[in-house]
Amino acid sequence: KSSNYFLVQLPSPQCCLAVCAECVHVVRLLLLLSGDVETNPGPDDAVLIELQKLSAGQSQLLAEVQGLKFQLQTTDKTMSELSKRMAELEGHYQSLATVRTELETTRADTAQTARHVCDLEARLDDAENRSRRNNLIFYGIPDLTASETFAQSEQKVIRHCFDLFNVTLDPKEIERTHRLGRYTANQCRPIIVNFAFFKTKEFVLSNGPKLKGTNYSIGEDFSRPVRNARRHLVAFAKTKSVAFSLRYKTLFIGSKRYVFDEATETVKEIA
Repeated sequence: KSSNYFLVQLPSPQCCLAVCAECVHVVRLLLLLSGDVETNPGPDDAVLIELQKLSAGQSQLLAEVQGLKFQLQTTDKTMSELSKRMAELEGHYQSLATVRTELETTRADTAQTARHVCDLEARLDDAENRSRRNNLIFYGIPDLTASETFAQSEQKVIRHCFDLFNVTLDPKEIERTHRLGRYTANQCRPIIVNFAFFKTKEFVLSNGPKLKGTNYSIGEDFSRPVRNARRHLVAFAKTKSVAFSLRYKTLFIGSKRYVFDEATETVKEIA
């Protein structure tokens, strides 16, 4: 026996071990209940490193997603602006379409007006040449004074026709006679004669070949466009070195006929 109150006597060593184990268990439970000790100590260092890498990757991914989101917002804004500009361009295009229609209408009207002008010019040129159909121009008749009167010019033409053609002209067969251009010493201005009758003019003109080899010549009076066409036709005929004849604005070389095209300024053969 013993008087020590703290002395515990157990029946066997096994019982002592059982009591110690139970005490340890109780202490463990008390520690768990206190919250200072985790039941799961967590992952080891390698897993923790991988988790940190994943966390860093997620952060980077989030940053990239934010960047993409910003770019998408910028793209949406740009697309909105482009849509607005496209709408404005469509409006301008509609306006231009109206202007284009008006321009095409104006162009068609201009082309029609140009055709009418060409037709009027052709008619005017024809009327001018008809008014000149009784005219002849005499070249080479001496021009001695600047004060030569119409009557003096008329007498020179009458005497010229009688001396060279043996043709007697009645003054009544001549409407008007005068020199062309300003007087220049030592030069002979041509004399233009307007006959009262076309047949008289044709008769005098038919004697023109008799002047070949002399200093005199006779020519018909035409408008400027006709003179220009005849000049090109004669130049073209001379390049062929063959006989030719020229009637009004048509050149005859053998059985072929040629005219001068004012639009292209070339001589063309016609059927």
